[in-house]
Amino acid sequence: IMFGLSFFSCADSSDWQTRIDEEYGYKIEYPRTWQLAKTEGKSPSTKSKNFDKFQKEGKVICPTTGLVLVDAELSIIIEENSGLSLERWLDENQKEQNPDINCRFVTTELPYKIGGQKAIKVITKFENPNKPSKKEVDKGHDNIYIMKNDKIYNFDLCNRNTVKEEFETICEAMMKSFTFIK
Repeated sequence: IMFGLSFFSCADSSDWQTRIDEEYGYKIEYPRTWQLAKTEGKSPSTKSKNFDKFQKEGKVICPTTGLVLVDAELSIIIEENSGLSLERWLDENQKEQNPDINCRFVTTELPYKIGGQKAIKVITKFENPNKPSKKEVDKGHDNIYIMKNDKIYNFDLCNRNTVKEEFETICEAMMKSFTFIK
């Protein structure tokens, strides 16, 4: 984290774009080189119906259709909560996340806040390094959770093909820019 913060302080984010979500009451900045894919419908790994997906596109894998491989992504998944503490919600919901993947979860409290709220980081450690793929296991998949107004905001970070330090720096800067607007 400290590396990301020091690296970001040297980066210029003045040309970043701003996403304002009036419905869920937040604002976040993201690099102009990343795309915003507003997704409505059920997220495959959660019960959520609404989430924003910020993606850094990689190489074209099908020139005919224009299908592009996504190198990195940060999704903000909003889930309803029914009065549970963030810790209790995580205890009850981690078991439901990724039921098809043989993995275990390691929870780490972060020493900072996102949007003025306490954050908890969950690192997924895969028991079988070939599922989903060794490359994804090596690159990592983390989730950072915060709670506000009885909603859970899940920052789902997935790095597929970006230099680890660059990915961490960009995600850290995006989360640092995250603020609640209501």
